[in-house]
Amino acid sequence: MESFFANLLQLVRDMPPARRVTLLVVGVTSIAFLLGVGYWGSRPQYQLLYAGLEPDAASAVLEELRGAKVPYQLGDGGRSVFVPAEQVYDLRLDLAGKGLPTGGKDGLELFDRSAMGATRFMQEINFQRALQTELVRSITQIRGIRGARIHIVPPKESLFVADREQARASVILNVDPDQRLPPAQVKAIAHLVAGAIKGLGPQRVAIVDSNGTVLQNGEPDDTSSSALSADQMSQQFAREKEFKDRIEGMLAPVVGPGNVVARVAAKLNFQRQESTSEVFDPDATAIRSQHRRDQANSRSAVAPGGVAGVDANLPDRAAQPTGQQRQEGTSDSEETVNYEVTKTVTRTVVPVGEIEHLSVAVLVDGTYTQVAGADGGKPTSEYVPRTADEIARFTALVKRAVGFDADRGDEVEVVSLPFANEAVAAPPEAPGWQALLPVILVVARYLPVAIFFVLFFLFFVRPLMEQVRVAQVQRQRELELAHERQQFTLENAESPRALTHGAGTATRPVNPQERMSKMIKDEPSQGVQVMRSWLREAEEGT
Repeated sequence: MESFFANLLQLVRDMPPARRVTLLVVGVTSIAFLLGVGYWGSRPQYQLLYAGLEPDAASAVLEELRGAKVPYQLGDGGRSVFVPAEQVYDLRLDLAGKGLPTGGKDGLELFDRSAMGATRFMQEINFQRALQTELVRSITQIRGIRGARIHIVPPKESLFVADREQARASVILNVDPDQRLPPAQVKAIAHLVAGAIKGLGPQRVAIVDSNGTVLQNGEPDDTSSSALSADQMSQQFAREKEFKDRIEGMLAPVVGPGNVVARVAAKLNFQRQESTSEVFDPDATAIRSQHRRDQANSRSAVAPGGVAGVDANLPDRAAQPTGQQRQEGTSDSEETVNYEVTKTVTRTVVPVGEIEHLSVAVLVDGTYTQVAGADGGKPTSEYVPRTADEIARFTALVKRAVGFDADRGDEVEVVSLPFANEAVAAPPEAPGWQALLPVILVVARYLPVAIFFVLFFLFFVRPLMEQVRVAQVQRQRELELAHERQQFTLENAESPRALTHGAGTATRPVNPQERMSKMIKDEPSQGVQVMRSWLREAEEGT
């Protein structure tokens, strides 16, 4: 290892100044990049904890994060809070257990710390505040709503009905930028508020968005002019789509998918009609009630007889024959019969949304036959329209599918025309890589570092190590040559320097030229190195 660093240092010393500067710049840049990558890789990866927070709610959340010593970052003007990705779910559970975020205001939690001696008026005010906060929490759960404020006017109670006032409420919604709530959501919010307040109807809830647009004016007259029109249009579109799907679903298996297009225009009757009729039948009668009373009286009586006058009544007169007894009596009979005439009561209610008129248009593609091209060219497709018999059968099927009624004046038209031969692009499928997004982010985070290390090794470390190795081998060879030269000098009477200058001893057992020729023949590389060393010594001597 020491020899390696020594060779490396020697290699750097032997480099030209320009190459030394280049090596220094590359080294400093690489070290700076490695330090930057290490710092970036050691930083925690932040993920969204909460978004769209109100200032009060964000302040409460940040206070808890500071108390737990959790690093965080803010975004969206302080409305979004980011924390390390590995702590997101744990923090959400912990904060939810503490009732955060709460919107910065207390709802029914106000009554958890009710003070002693609070008057009834204070209790009513606190209940109203708590109810408004709870409604705000419920409304902000709806998608597209970032915040809300609610003002409630409680009903005014009075002994006199004329002096009573119904409850009212006003709602202002903070919606996402460039977004308008659909009528269905506006109606849902109105019913949500009305259902939580006693004596409040949905029509008395005024709703305004953050752009100043009146979504519902809160007047009772706003019963159906706009909202009901939206319902009518929705019902009409649903009915037309139902008929359209029926037609296309029935004809597609016959003419092929994508070869039939249907459009339906339906006119619906949204007037509410109700009629009641009573029919009396004089020929059909029935006994409703019957009452009968019979009464009879009888008594016994003596018929008058004897001589009329005073003599007949004197006591001393002989008894005269009397009259005969007889029965007398009276009888009374009474009967009352009440008859009811048959009556038929009919109450007819016409359903709302009944079809008044249908207009159906169906476009069907024809068939295509292959026709040989001119002069043996590429065959082409020739359009063949549908026959009249096929059009008639399609028309009959469409009429039955939509419930055709000639008395209503319904119209059905089926036409066969060629379709454009453009390939229909398939709807893009949901990318499957979304499930691998966390892995992709981790790979994208560390892949550049790996690529840098590979390139740094291939284009900097490896060539430098190769140069050090070559220098080390060359230095080893120089040492061997120096040792070889020393032995060669001891064995011969004169050195290479003397051979160069022509000086030497008289006795030479071996000719240096012969020895040199043999060395070049046996080991050319060592011979070349010896020649170079001799020439270098000769140049230094001169």
